[in-house]
Amino acid sequence: MNIDKNELQQLMNLAFKAIKSIRSEPDYQQSEVLKEYVLHYERFINTFHSNDLEKLELMFRRLLSLSRAFLETDSDWKKPCLNSMYDFESYGRTLFRY
Repeated sequence: MNIDKNELQQLMNLAFKAIKSIRSEPDYQQSEVLKEYVLHYERFINTFHSNDLEKLELMFRRLLSLSRAFLETDSDWKKPCLNSMYDFESYGRTLFRY
């Protein structure tokens, strides 16, 4: 697998954006689901720093479709965090060829 460093950095930026957006949700403090999602994104970011593309892809797979899974617990399609989670997932799919 050959992924450009700039592309990976863009994916990291989208992960940070997703975390920020999730944490800005009004019900974040009361939502164990949202807190767990932030932990998944943080693990992904920590894996990025290890420079292990296979581990990074594995962590990406764990994040894949979290936006859809979130809708199973909260059916509000207008939440801004869904957009940032979807942007991360979409861009990651292009990098990891999903």
